[in-house]
Amino acid sequence: MKLINFPKGYILSAFNGPTLEMTADLMLQIMTPIETNKARILDAAIEIERTIERIISHHFFGYEEERQAKADEFTNQILNSDWCTFSSKRKLLSHIININTYLEGKEKSNYEALLKKTMSHRNAFAHGELSTDGREVRLKFFESNLRIITLTDDYFDKVEKELNECWEISRQVGLNSGAFRIIGGENAG
Repeated sequence: MKLINFPKGYILSAFNGPTLEMTADLMLQIMTPIETNKARILDAAIEIERTIERIISHHFFGYEEERQAKADEFTNQILNSDWCTFSSKRKLLSHIININTYLEGKEKSNYEALLKKTMSHRNAFAHGELSTDGREVRLKFFESNLRIITLTDDYFDKVEKELNECWEISRQVGLNSGAFRIIGGENAG
């Protein structure tokens, strides 16, 4: 499959003193793994959001064929609209979890915190600004106030763990709610 190309600008900054002599090759070497991780974080957040949408839609409409058109309309016109934010979906999901007791206590609190972190990671990478001095890469974004994070392997390990844990709990809630079905021993999503 073709990979699309488009001009990409990065900010070269001297936040650790004078920058290294920067070449286009060095910039690509530094930023390519960051861009790959950024894409994976955004993909994971979108997948988690789609799982939440499926749980919400299933809660209100189930699987019956005559209701499927309404469920699709609800998903397309409401859940996928620009005014139904990730935060709004989190609140709906919390309501569904509470009334059906899919999660309780510490497990529920942990899941809510993971959903909030997922939204935070997504927003930071979708709207934030990447910069490098040739030695490290920083992500600058606004979340209640200006935040600047140095992107390291430890940081990406933490994000990866949080996103995977959030996905697993979301999948389990989907299974428990009936929004996902097990077919032939495999989980159907």
